[in-house]
Amino acid sequence: MVNSNQLLKSNPISLLKETASNNNSSYIQVTEDSVLWQVHFRSGKLTYACYSFTSHPLHSLTRLKYHLHSTGHKEAVSALENNVQELLVKNQKNQPSQYEYQAILWLLDQQYLTPFSAKGLVQLLVREAIEVFLSLTEVNYRVKLQTPEMQIFGEFELQSMIEECQRRLGAWQSLAPVIQSPHQRPYISSQSFWYRDNQQDRILPTVKQQLATLLKGYSIRHLAALLKQDELKIAKFLHPYVVNGSIFLRQPESPFDQLPSISAPIAQLPVAPSIQQKPCPLIACVDDSPNTLDEIERLLGKENFSFFKCFEPIKAAIVLRRINPDIILLDVGMPGMNGYELCRMLKNHPSFKKTPIIMVTGNQGFLSKDKAMRSGASDYLTKPFTRASLQAIVAKYLT
Repeated sequence: MVNSNQLLKSNPISLLKETASNNNSSYIQVTEDSVLWQVHFRSGKLTYACYSFTSHPLHSLTRLKYHLHSTGHKEAVSALENNVQELLVKNQKNQPSQYEYQAILWLLDQQYLTPFSAKGLVQLLVREAIEVFLSLTEVNYRVKLQTPEMQIFGEFELQSMIEECQRRLGAWQSLAPVIQSPHQRPYISSQSFWYRDNQQDRILPTVKQQLATLLKGYSIRHLAALLKQDELKIAKFLHPYVVNGSIFLRQPESPFDQLPSISAPIAQLPVAPSIQQKPCPLIACVDDSPNTLDEIERLLGKENFSFFKCFEPIKAAIVLRRINPDIILLDVGMPGMNGYELCRMLKNHPSFKKTPIIMVTGNQGFLSKDKAMRSGASDYLTKPFTRASLQAIVAKYLT
């Protein structure tokens, strides 16, 4: 690898490994639209990584504040906020990507951070930057073999960092397409669903109560920082509530909407073509009986499918358009709007023209079947159903 001022292209992991293999002090500079990454190496070890927004330099300090919050450095956060203009003036000759690094130096100098806590903070920042970097499929980069003079807070094994980031990205992918970014902003849209006891809750009830008071525009990443929780843990907790419609997600605010989706395909080293595992199909179940909803989920198995369960047909009509399920199981006899009406409404929407809709009914007569077909249903299933009959009809339309 040679020092280059020309823009070159590479796979993210290949680029990182090739740079590290030089065993020299060097760094790469990567551009993607208005986002700039810098990744620094010394003697083959990763020492620092950051990203910044060329159009919003002040936001280079935002992620630093999030990590200071999450690690309990309240005084450091206050000091940073109170002196941000002074820091920007001091660093106006530096690139925006250097702002957070200079801020860490200043916090260390002012004794808001110890050398040990600074190293831990840098490790979190590096992991975040690499995690988002690996969300890119191909990068434009420049190589600089002469690393700027920087204080080294720690050296990190590149392979271990890549493996950890890939594991986390895999977990993010399991939440897609419902959750696509830690910068999405959750709001409570159904108080009754939110406060219902849920055995799948992954955080303590006290944290859930705290979280409810904060779901008013903070991003998932910001919420995690305020609650001193890992953002992935918060996202996993929110996922079923987004699916059932009690949480509504707004898109990331600018400039964080310029980052690649963290749930996009994970960067991998180039390998021979292989069969890729498909994500679990999303099955939407609409029935006014919670017991029936739970029975469908139990019989089909949570290890095989993702589920959206709703017992309010009007709410389902709204949420289904947002989540685009692979198949819909729809009860016929529901109050307010019956299954025939809901099926007809869905089939009139372009998004559901090809989506299989299975009517679930206790009536076995020809008129019920005929009415189901005329409303746009693909098939029907009679109650009480067995595991075999349920699996058979789902397999029929998902293979």
